[in-house]
Amino acid sequence: MLGFDTETRPSFMKGRVNRVALLQLSTKHHAYLFRLCKMPIPPSLLALFSNPNILKIGVAIKNDMDTLRRSAKIQPQGFVDLQSLMKQFAITDLGLAKMAGIIMGFRISKSQQLSNWENAVLTEAQKRYAATDAWACHEIYKKLTAPPTV
Repeated sequence: MLGFDTETRPSFMKGRVNRVALLQLSTKHHAYLFRLCKMPIPPSLLALFSNPNILKIGVAIKNDMDTLRRSAKIQPQGFVDLQSLMKQFAITDLGLAKMAGIIMGFRISKSQQLSNWENAVLTEAQKRYAATDAWACHEIYKKLTAPPTV
């Protein structure tokens, strides 16, 4: 199981959508950041995206997939959108920061969200933000699907 997220350089022009600049994958203890603005999507990632046996957990995954499809032919399988899962628990705040607060009891800073993800070098704050988003998806899913404790 992997936490999944993407970052795209913001566009402030109506109708313009930039390509995915950064792809984040996370386990409980490690985060992996792929600078897709600097390289094509590796075949190993394309294989991962189409593997139904490896869960990829994210938020608003359809938007991420639509943007990734601008760069490569992707056949997504094994993706779980936390927004759908949250609705099963009657939770209506569907942003990742709100979910983390409700489910995990901590706040995720969104201060880097609108930064330039295509910069030549990412700042430590950008890397931390990106890794945290993917990690939070992983951990929220684990908490929501864990067997109840008695």
